Amino acid sequence: GVWSSERQCFVQRVSPQPKPVHAIWEGREDGTIYQCSPPDAAFSAGTGVGFWFWAPSAGASGSPVLVDPVTVAERAVERMALRSPKIGMTPLREGAPLLVGMDAWLWIDNAGLRGFGPITRTATAGPVSVTATAKVKKVRWDLGDGTRLTCRSAGTPWSPDRGTGASPTCGHRYLSPSSAEEDGSFTVTATAHWLVTWTGAGQSGQITFTMTGQREQPVTEVQVLQTQ
Repeated sequence: GVWSSERQCFVQRVSPQPKPVHAIWEGREDGTIYQCSPPDAAFSAGTGVGFWFWAPSAGASGSPVLVDPVTVAERAVERMALRSPKIGMTPLREGAPLLVGMDAWLWIDNAGLRGFGPITRTATAGPVSVTATAKVKKVRWDLGDGTRLTCRSAGTPWSPDRGTGASPTCGHRYLSPSSAEEDGSFTVTATAHWLVTWTGAGQSGQITFTMTGQREQPVTEVQVLQTQ
């Protein structure tokens, strides 16, 4: 259920609703029957410490104030203003060709708080405050040539002082050119898998979602000219 500050319990609509002849209605023909469960207490209809109560239907005056902590957690995520991954890759200039057999380094170029996390924000609705923390748990790379790989970090940005060779964290080596592709290049896709953990209103939970970025990468072969 969701927390009711007025009643100091978790409230949930009873489903299915009791039959009209049930004593809980007290002769009423409108409204809704709710279930009230105090914190850390299991509800047992007719026994235990939970109970049912009548209230006007949602939107009616006097209806119970119900705040879903998951909805508040989603508002906290909205406040983070998270960004889709911007692909960092060698060669550094997008559109510049990569040679078959050369190592391509892969990384998330905007891997700051909003691009990779962790980032924490709090949102409040009525009596409920929820704190949420978001972080990318993995990045799934689709290199366009049929290769898919998973990197658990944001990757290592390449710089000239690093020289040649494979990336120490996340990279790929193309074994065929992209000339057969419709636009003459491979479409590289990075999918960031976000995990949000939240707490509030005596509850906790997780939210998962993905954000995606793309880049076009031409791959060419070195042509060897032989003379006699």
